[in-house]
Amino acid sequence: MKLLKNNVGVAVTLTVALLVTMLDVPSFLPDVLKYFSADLALLVCYYWATNRPDQISLVVPWSFGFFFDVLHAEPLGLNGLILSIVVFVGLNIPNRSNRPIVGYQLLGLFVLVIFAQITRLIAMQYVEFPVEVSILGSIWSIVATLLIWFIVVLVLDRLVANESANVSFS
Repeated sequence: MKLLKNNVGVAVTLTVALLVTMLDVPSFLPDVLKYFSADLALLVCYYWATNRPDQISLVVPWSFGFFFDVLHAEPLGLNGLILSIVVFVGLNIPNRSNRPIVGYQLLGLFVLVIFAQITRLIAMQYVEFPVEVSILGSIWSIVATLLIWFIVVLVLDRLVANESANVSFS
């Protein structure tokens, strides 16, 4: 199965990311793993922005950010802002057609993940939401997001249709 173009593939992958973030850590696993949660929406948006920039607009991440805000009980607009900034920065990073660019993409991802966690920490401190936020949990989330990036790239590279492929029905 290959994903469709023009925001449909982005919407499908963000929906999958939304569904995966709704899952809880099974009870037989240690409690430490609940802090080891990757920001899949950020990774999906960053992938689409850096690798397929012609297939993503800022409207889709902003609207899915609203659903993430409702799901995580965060201030409305927080995740929309974060995901839109991720897409904007990702659109300005060159495509990974040559090897040195991969280092820039990883550096950009590292900076954006730290930016997202600091923004969430600041927003939760000043808005006084009932959700408990910890610095240790944020550090583990940064580590998990950076480690999961390679899996997301591998999976989405396999699912996304290659534009240079010629399709013939004869």
